[in-house]
Order: sequence, then structure tokens, then C-alpha cells
Amino acid sequence: MIKAEETLPVFLIEKNSLLKEGLKSLLAKTRFRVTTDCPDVDCLEEYAPDISPCMVIVGIHGRCSEDCPVERRVERKISDIKNLFPEARIVVLAEKLEMCCYTQAFSAGADGFIHRDINLEALPDYLNLIMMGEKIFPADPSLYKDFKSHRAADLSVHVNDSLSLSHREIEIITCLTRGESNKKIAQTLGIAEATVKAHLKTILRKTSNANRTQLALWGADHGMAHNENQPDQPEDPAETKRHG
Repeated sequence: MIKAEETLPVFLIEKNSLLKEGLKSLLAKTRFRVTTDCPDVDCLEEYAPDISPCMVIVGIHGRCSEDCPVERRVERKISDIKNLFPEARIVVLAEKLEMCCYTQAFSAGADGFIHRDINLEALPDYLNLIMMGEKIFPADPSLYKDFKSHRAADLSVHVNDSLSLSHREIEIITCLTRGESNKKIAQTLGIAEATVKAHLKTILRKTSNANRTQLALWGADHGMAHNENQPDQPEDPAETKRHG
């Protein structure tokens, strides 16, 4: 188990020297330390450190296309990283927010997908959440507008038009599409974190999704990114009584 104050070694894969040095400088002020860096995934074995990193951050440049050569595909890059560092968290730092790039990263097992224009002060918080087991993905609803046509087959998102979701369940899914953690959702909705976890188990079962990342994608695909379809239903009486 990793202690909160423990320094975590990070392997940075980034060809842009300015961005690389900026990230190294930023992370040097946190518990994350870039102990090794290399310009490209193709150089992994050449630059492989003696101590395996807890996290690998890989920069993705240019446009992503399903027609690009296999060796340039995001899923190939992540697969190569996982083969060398199977226990490390993998974070994609993308130059552009594209559905193709995101679905490749997600299906290949990335733990985080972050846009390069992220607020620098927020980056360490995102990395901490990823180390805690959270999946971090873009909260930009525009990323999902073509989700149905670009959805990867192995995402296994099953749609059931006859679903009966409560007011609270839809609120929780909406929070997930914004990338909120369980703790943040609890704060947003004014309920206990344990209640959020209990709701999530039920929602995952109802929607036939395997994890919170798939559920967030499912929610965005069903118009919940801005809570547009939230019905005006009363709170569950028992829950209202417990949480005021």
C-alpha cells in the first residue's frame, strides 16, 4: 500500500522538450518525481529505469485516426508500456481531444486521459486520484457527440431503453460525466460517500456497465453530461430522512 507522503517514481514519455521540462518542474513540487524520461514509446527498452515506475505519463501528439499505421496507434503505445511496466498506472496526455484517441486509450487499459491544456494546479490532484484507483477522463461533452458511431466494440456498453433510474441515480451519473470522484459526488449532492458507493453498485448493475468509466461514457451518450434529461422526481423518502 502506498503511503500519502511517499515519493512516487514517474516515467515520462514526451518528445516536446519544453513541455517535458515544464512537467518535470511542476511534478518536482509534488510527491511525483520524474525519475526517467524518453522521447517516444519506441525508446522504452533503451531508457527503461532500474526501478519500475508507479506511473507512466505518455504524450500523444497530432491527430489520431483509425487509419493510421499500427505502430502509431495509441492502443499500440499503451500496450508496449503495459508489457514493460505491468503494474504502473498509465496516463495519456493528449494534444487533442478526439474520440478515436480516447477509445483506443480506454480499450487498451489507460488509467487517465488528460488534455494538455489542463490547469496545471489541477494536474497533481488528477494524478493522485489515478494512484488511488480512479479513472480520469475528459469532462468535455463534445468528445462524446459521435460516441455511437465511433464506439469501440470492447467497451461493452449495453443500452437498455427500459431502464428505470431514480432522480438520485441520474444525479450521480451526471457527476460521473464531469469526472468527479466519489468524495466529490458526495459533497456535490450532500450525501455520504458510502451512499454514493452503494448507488453506484446498483447503477452499474442496472446499466450493465463494468466500471465507473464505462458508466460515465454511457451517461454522456444518453444526454446526461449537462443533466439535460434529468426528470423532476422527488427524493427517495428514506434517503431524504437519513441525509436531510
